[in-house]
Amino acid sequence: MKLRFLCANHRVLLQSDIKKALTVFQAGFDSGYYFFWQADWSEATPHLGCAVEVAEIILTQTITEKESSRASEWLTMSAILLAYSFNNKNNRKEAEEIIMLTINRVERQLVDNPTQAVFCSRHLERLYYALSNITNGNLTAAGNFEDVMIYNSVSAVH
Repeated sequence: MKLRFLCANHRVLLQSDIKKALTVFQAGFDSGYYFFWQADWSEATPHLGCAVEVAEIILTQTITEKESSRASEWLTMSAILLAYSFNNKNNRKEAEEIIMLTINRVERQLVDNPTQAVFCSRHLERLYYALSNITNGNLTAAGNFEDVMIYNSVSAVH
């Protein structure tokens, strides 16, 4: 199963306009994060799904190591929140799939950019931990997300 939250037209638009992508990511993440903390999984899911897809677009479009590191962090955090939202809706299979797809993407980033080993290994550790929690049913509704806030992604990259 391939989860899709962006339509083809929006995907093309965001791939061609990184500044717009950063704005859309921030809006999706902030909305999803808000609904996540309200335990409104049905509302959190589409916003976080959008954030995950846009973060992957940003990661693909980034040039500098600093940009790639931040984009990897955004992808990781939004994917974990999305997976936990799916899991809290009793969609464990989708939750595991999201984490596995993100693990694969971060591993590709590591292969393509070995100088980012420290950053990628940190993100992979968090992703494998989340996967373990989902698989073993050791998941609280909110998990440990005190450090998840992502502030002003537009100025963070540019």
